[in-house]
Amino acid sequence: MILGLVCIILAASLLVSFVIINQKNRTIITQEDKINDLENKLDSLRTLVFHVSEKGEDYPYARLPNASDIYRQILTLNNDTYKILLMPEYKGYSSWTETLHWLTDNFGGPQGIPLMLPIFGGGENSTSTTPKLTVEQIVDALEVSNVKWLRIAEVCSWYIEHNQSFPYEYVRQIFEFCKTNNLGVLWTEWKNDYPNKNHETFTAIQAAIQDYEDVVTVSFSTNSNELEPADGFLKLKDMFQKWGASIQPWYWNTTKNSDLMNMPPSLLLEHTITAKGIGAELIQFEPHWYFFTEEGQANSNLKLLLKTLT
Repeated sequence: MILGLVCIILAASLLVSFVIINQKNRTIITQEDKINDLENKLDSLRTLVFHVSEKGEDYPYARLPNASDIYRQILTLNNDTYKILLMPEYKGYSSWTETLHWLTDNFGGPQGIPLMLPIFGGGENSTSTTPKLTVEQIVDALEVSNVKWLRIAEVCSWYIEHNQSFPYEYVRQIFEFCKTNNLGVLWTEWKNDYPNKNHETFTAIQAAIQDYEDVVTVSFSTNSNELEPADGFLKLKDMFQKWGASIQPWYWNTTKNSDLMNMPPSLLLEHTITAKGIGAELIQFEPHWYFFTEEGQANSNLKLLLKTLT
């Protein structure tokens, strides 16, 4: 009798400890549900993307001696944990013709290294975005390289800062092409929304990707000086079906006014683990020279990152 009473008391105590009642929705959330939800978040990260750059012979850094060797090193450190893509940049996207030749010669053809191709970006040019590829140019890239994803980067920010109208028809044409050809799109931005100033970034993206939510993964870029990484990630989690992160030591430049190479790798790792823990599906890393030596060898920053993630 006493034993039975003790069991009832223990069971009641456990029920109080493990069940939370949401008074607004009257739904019951068990501790098991919470654990499962956390595990799902931790398991959502599937893809890592690494920027690789060839700036040319005039530069003592950002060189790509051998793309295949770079890819092999990442795969070894990755230990079969994530899908790995490279995101190539040739001389700041100054010439599509030269970039296409470079892609042809260095990434193994249509069955070669999986790529995320930058197709639309803001950047420092004050008169036009760089790059801004047409569908025809994207087709050219598909014919010579193994493009799996396209990347749009910091274009809302650029159009806001230059007080120009955003080309919604252009991006929706890109989305339709990607939907037809089974390509993913990563759209990353750093600027926050300011509706009272008629400046909308992620809210504008919500409208732009309507009907293409399964195609576009929206990313927060950590080079923002307006939102801390965790705040940006939480914002996207609440707004988008598919979201990710662009983890950049440029954060050190925009928030500390210091050389990005001085950013502690432990802080970059903290940003990465935060994005992963909140539920990012894809994380893209840049720039190339933070993770590789001039000779194209993985440095301690990359080794620490992948050792911890895998």
